[in-house]
Amino acid sequence: MKKISKYEILLIYTVIRKILELHIKFSNSYFIIELATFGLLFVMIVSDIRKSKLMVNKNDAILFAIMLLGEVAGFMYSFFSSNIFNIFFYRIIEFIECFYLLYMCAKKEKNFEEDKFERILKLIIGITFISSLYAMLFQFNGNLFKMSSNNNFRMDNIYQSFLGHRNQFGITLVAGIFSCMYFIINDKHKRNMLLLLILFSTNLIFTYSRASYVALLCFAFWYFVMGKKNLKIKLITCISIFIIGGIGIALYNSNYNMRYFIDQYMIRSDSGMTGREVLWNEAVSYLNFPTCFFGRGWGISRILLQDDTIGRGVGFHNMYLTDLITGGIILILFFFILIFNVLKSLKSKNIDRKMINYFQACIFAFLVYSFFEVTDFFKIGIQQIFQTFFCITLPILYMKMKERNDGK
Repeated sequence: MKKISKYEILLIYTVIRKILELHIKFSNSYFIIELATFGLLFVMIVSDIRKSKLMVNKNDAILFAIMLLGEVAGFMYSFFSSNIFNIFFYRIIEFIECFYLLYMCAKKEKNFEEDKFERILKLIIGITFISSLYAMLFQFNGNLFKMSSNNNFRMDNIYQSFLGHRNQFGITLVAGIFSCMYFIINDKHKRNMLLLLILFSTNLIFTYSRASYVALLCFAFWYFVMGKKNLKIKLITCISIFIIGGIGIALYNSNYNMRYFIDQYMIRSDSGMTGREVLWNEAVSYLNFPTCFFGRGWGISRILLQDDTIGRGVGFHNMYLTDLITGGIILILFFFILIFNVLKSLKSKNIDRKMINYFQACIFAFLVYSFFEVTDFFKIGIQQIFQTFFCITLPILYMKMKERNDGK
């Protein structure tokens, strides 16, 4: 029996933790789950260090230290300027643990096998498939089309599988589609992957998650248009998209039922940004000269929004604004330097152009998605874990796999 990797364990635990958060409700249950998370991650780190040496790249260490000092400065600023003791600052421990397991461990992998890499993607597909089956069996009914608004801020929709919210189900489906695309691009299990892609795409439609729609469109735009270096192929692709788009618009205008469904359920123009613009304006109001550089400390958004009717328990619905308030420009630069280094390494290695395009498309899709949703890097959460995997961990592991296959 093949040994399960730490990356697979983190994916499985993320789903289990989400289910526990939704169904276990008692006093201090949240902190007990957090404690269990810290414990699991700590055991995994200790186990890894015992098996292999602790290898730290000098540049990564300096970058991480600067980010960490900025977080401490933000925490101290909130305490002394506003007398806010941020009890959620402890979550930086989870960030450090995830950073080690999903970035540092990936970078020091040696002889990472192709089978191990593909097992991670198959696990994501498996999670997505089970989520889809659950939704189709228990939530695909007449209530699916009964959507009501609450001051144009929240849209009721039960098509969320067992993940608690349609946006989290939506990004899970997007992750499943991206995983299927890897196998399709590499001509592996192509027929089965196409069938799964159709299944996941159909489920995605009924989540009515507009941010997930945008993420999928961004992936398609980058991979099929921007990723093409040959000008002739790019021109042909653009013309094909224009023709298909024209046919779609014609069908939209000629068919009332289709037009009603798209307007009412998919675009939902009447609901606007569902309160996001209110949260974004509120986020900007918390920024000032010193905090633009180092923020107000990890987890501060939970305290700032604890009495907010829209953002309570959710956040500012924008990763970039959240990170600015949390860690300032220092934290934003930290993430972008990591992603830049990943993209730079992809181009410097002996990697097929189609796979470079694939990872660039994944990263572009998640970075755009992060503009509209509550997500981040190096955290245990549905959106966060998929974003970290596709933007950072999987590209690094793929490079390690290629090094092994090329005999380097």
